[in-house]
Amino acid sequence: MSIRQIGVVCYGNIARSQVLGIYLKKFLNDEGINNVRVYSVGTAPYEAFPDTPVLIREVGEKLKERGVNSTPRRNSWTEESRKELGLSDIILVADEKRKKEVMGRLGYKITRDCVYTFYQFIGEGEKGFEDSYDYEKRRQDPVKFGKIFDELERIAKKAAERIKLMQNLN
Repeated sequence: MSIRQIGVVCYGNIARSQVLGIYLKKFLNDEGINNVRVYSVGTAPYEAFPDTPVLIREVGEKLKERGVNSTPRRNSWTEESRKELGLSDIILVADEKRKKEVMGRLGYKITRDCVYTFYQFIGEGEKGFEDSYDYEKRRQDPVKFGKIFDELERIAKKAAERIKLMQNLN
């Protein structure tokens, strides 16, 4: 299978899909796979997170602390993002709810065998990846937020290894 584009989706595109996408691109490049585009997006409207600039800055700072130089940018669902995901060979989603939502929004353009939860894709079952955002307090949960980076990095490494194997089967 020739993989040209990978979509990564969560609800807000602030932490989970954004960070997984950044790490995935890094590890694909480390594996010598430089021709795969990684596109991340959230299904929530931009207005759902009025504090987006603060939240994105926190993600950027945490990545920088971890030695990853990247400029996070939140993408919310638009006609353009629908088209981008429709071009993806693989779509990784944070949880089953996002999986159903993405498949419903893309309809005929997507087949079930190219949409996986983060854990399904790396062979670790049906569990979803919990959001680190505290909706009651309208900010990142400091404990969850601190922990997600290690786990997303681990998932991205395993996903990059699987993608490399898939590319080599051609």
